[in-house]
Amino acid sequence: MSSELLTIGKLASLAGLTPDTLRYYERLGPVPPPPRTARRHPLHEPSLVPRIGFVPQAPALRLSPQGVREILLQDTPPDAIVGAIRRLVAERGPK
Repeated sequence: MSSELLTIGKLASLAGLTPDTLRYYERLGPVPPPPRTARRHPLHEPSLVPRIGFVPQAPALRLSPQGVREILLQDTPPDAIVGAIRRLVAERGPK
């Protein structure tokens, strides 16, 4: 992936999210607020794509928005997110 900054729509599309969902996680805090252009348009780092790519599967993994926030705040490397999710789900036990 190139290092060119991404619009919110492009980042959301690459991660399988909607721009509104991405904005929601920005407000919750785990997705850092992006730098903005002179016209106040947010531009995101492409490195966020693998970090937030699990969000669309969160409900199937029994993760609430707060659970997603917890995973993202741990600054878990993208290749270790699945393990972090499994640990979090195991700690919370069956529903």
